[in-house]
Formats: sequence, C-alpha cells, structure tokens
Amino acid sequence: MRTEKEIIFGCLRNDVVAQEQLYRRFAPLMYGICLRYVRNRAEADDIMQEAFIKVFDNLENFRDDGSFEGWIKRIIVNTALNHYKSSLKFDYKDERFMPDESVENEAVGQISTRELMAVINNLQDNYRLVFNLSVIEGFGHAEIAQLLGMSEASSRITLLRARKIIKEKMKTHYNIHSYEQAI
Repeated sequence: MRTEKEIIFGCLRNDVVAQEQLYRRFAPLMYGICLRYVRNRAEADDIMQEAFIKVFDNLENFRDDGSFEGWIKRIIVNTALNHYKSSLKFDYKDERFMPDESVENEAVGQISTRELMAVINNLQDNYRLVFNLSVIEGFGHAEIAQLLGMSEASSRITLLRARKIIKEKMKTHYNIHSYEQAI
C-alpha cells in the first residue's frame, strides 16, 4: 500500500491507480460529511462527485503544511455549502429568546446518535448548516459568517435557534426535558 504522499504524487502525474486509492481512502469519511449537509443520498452523491473533481483539479494547490484529510474536508464542506448557498434565507425579525439555562446530561443515555442525527437532519437548511459547521465541524462564528455570507450575529442567532429547535424536538419526540450542553 502506498503512503499518502506517494498517492498524492501519483495523482499529480495522472496515475489512475493512485487516484482510485486516494478516493477509496477518503471517500467513506467524506461521504459521511456530505450526508450531514443534505437530506438524501442522491444530493450527497452529487456533492461528493463535485468535491472530488475539485480535489483532483486542485491537488497541485495542496501545501504540505497541514493535514491532507483536513484539506479534502474543507473542499467537501465548501462544496456542500455552495450547493445550498443560493437557497438559504436568513430572517431574524422579531424572534428573541435567551440562551438555554443550565442543562443536565439526562439526554445522553436516552437518545441514540442515530436519533439525534435524525433530529439534526430534519432541521431547516440554514439551521442545519450553521449547527453542523459550529458544533460538528468546529468552525467559529466569524468563519461561518464568511462561508455563508451572513453576519457573525446572524450565525450566533441561527445556532441558538437550531439548539432551541433540537431541544423542543427532543422534548416532544423523545420525552427528554434537558439535553447535553454540547448541543
């Protein structure tokens, strides 16, 4: 099995075997990321294909000063965001609420990861994207604002609203009255 550097070098030389190895090595993880940003597998397939074309087309721009996996992940996330960018509408008029008070970890043992991901995947697109970027991907509000063409305040408000919706759905569907702080 070739090393990551050997695979990258082979891809730069248009070696089909190296390209296949690169895809097979990173596709499962990257497909999981795609699925977090869309509602169905067909859309995830489209994003995945478009993103890997970008990976291969821009491979010469990869600087070996960071993680190659992180570089690909960034392309996947940006491709997924571009997929929705034109359809997102951010409207923050008149709705105000305070951030959640103290919460307990009661939800941890009561809801599976699959159930929680289903709740997140059913959020409105703008809430789901900001939630994923912040909580799952670890982006800051300044970066989210830049990626989505919104203000940092809008990013914060959107995340608060996403958390509020998740909390309400957990109360309604799973009879959970508090949730883990990480959400």
